[in-house]
Amino acid sequence: KIRAVFNPMISFYRPLPPLAYYTMLVIWMGIDNSSKITLLYLAGFAPVYLSCLSGVAKVRRDFIRGAQVLGASKHQVFVHVMLPACLPDIFTGLRTALGFSYTTLVAAEMVAAENGIGWMVLDASKFLMSDVIFVGIILMGVTGILMDWALLDLESRIVPWKGKEYKEAVMMKIKSIIAVFSLIFAGAIVLTGCGGTQATKEAAKPDQIVIGVQTIPSGEPV
Repeated sequence: KIRAVFNPMISFYRPLPPLAYYTMLVIWMGIDNSSKITLLYLAGFAPVYLSCLSGVAKVRRDFIRGAQVLGASKHQVFVHVMLPACLPDIFTGLRTALGFSYTTLVAAEMVAAENGIGWMVLDASKFLMSDVIFVGIILMGVTGILMDWALLDLESRIVPWKGKEYKEAVMMKIKSIIAVFSLIFAGAIVLTGCGGTQATKEAAKPDQIVIGVQTIPSGEPV
């Protein structure tokens, strides 16, 4: 019954780009954090819902029947059988939702915001400040890696039976991503140093610029 109610709604709004309905949220809730929190909740709910649904569907029936034969109640079956079996899929959905919600947040800051990393990058692009753009992109990437790393560490503590090899493989992937970002950061520093920053260009401007001269009746130039 729950699937019959929620599946059509999830299937309808899941393919929609979050920024497509963000304008309506801003109209209803304003430009403050309430509209952004609602947007992030809607963006992250669908991946978590689908991962939980997939995790429950993969639980083996003999595990449930074995617990019932031993006298377990419905609550005990859920806590000791269903939930531990679903935790790996739930954490996979959480990691997916975290990355999707973070990208949605940055994109929302570019559309309607007065601060934030996304707003900073968009504002810097209007003035061709490449150094600020590079810093913003690197901050986005590093922040996303750290959040995923924290969630992965929490998963290794709560779900130790998922396997040590899996964690090591993911850690190697994260380290390679950090190495790539380090190279990008070094290249950005070199390009910024060669091209000069906006502050350097501002400092190179003269103190006074004469647009034109007009002589008034008293003979003084204006």
